[in-house]
Amino acid sequence: RSCSSSNSFWARVSSSLCLYDKDTSKSVKRETKVPQEPNKISLRESVKELSGIAIKMKNPHQKKIIQKISHYLCNMNIFEKLGLVLPGVENPARYIGGEANSVVKKHSQMLAQMAFVFPDIYEIGMSNNGMRILYHVINREPDLLCEVAFAPWDDMAKEMRRLDIPLYTHATYTPVKDFDAIGMSLQTELNFTNVPYVLELAGLEAFSLNRKEEDPIVLGGGPAMANPEPVADFFDAFMIGDGEEVIVKVLRCIGQARKENVSKKEILKRLSFIDGVYVPSLRE
Repeated sequence: RSCSSSNSFWARVSSSLCLYDKDTSKSVKRETKVPQEPNKISLRESVKELSGIAIKMKNPHQKKIIQKISHYLCNMNIFEKLGLVLPGVENPARYIGGEANSVVKKHSQMLAQMAFVFPDIYEIGMSNNGMRILYHVINREPDLLCEVAFAPWDDMAKEMRRLDIPLYTHATYTPVKDFDAIGMSLQTELNFTNVPYVLELAGLEAFSLNRKEEDPIVLGGGPAMANPEPVADFFDAFMIGDGEEVIVKVLRCIGQARKENVSKKEILKRLSFIDGVYVPSLRE
């Protein structure tokens, strides 16, 4: 199902509503129109329309089919939704993952997990040696995990919003907001505007002050962070200098603090004692 295109999926929805009447041995069309395809309206609007159709239906068998379709749409996972989206976007290989040497670990067995979100498109992010180094440094630790994600192109971002697909990591299709930490490497000032872009696609508030206690700790680093103040309001903490020297200490600190169930403010306070870490909310 997840590998079918949007058009073929909705064609099956339409055909499933053409029911067979045992008494008359004739095909019976339902009275109301087939809902629009999700490339025209959002997934929520599609489900809402289906619910309205089900309420109006008199035939209990038809009503049951509509309810099943609605339930399926509401419970599609990210991988299944990608099956509807990818046939219609440019360079779909950017979004499917499965890269050679990807590391997959059980999240529940890790002390801390970080989603490394590169704030640019896939081709630029995958060619960045710094990201590869940090990926290796973290994943060689048995109790730490790093998975990567990238800023989608405009066409993909539009479809992600329509089908309620949050920004996800490539290795396990896990929403970025489900990780303990989100790390971003800003290569130049041109990446600055992509920071709120990827955070909002992840389902998080762009400004640090507006994020919840249970949200991931958002970390910044990279060559452009010699002066982090222009984007300080978006991040919880910055790693100034070489990230591979400090990233393991930072993730262990976050993981241990989460394990102790301490507040976000206390986590940031602990991070501020690590050499090379700057916490904007604690500046005087």
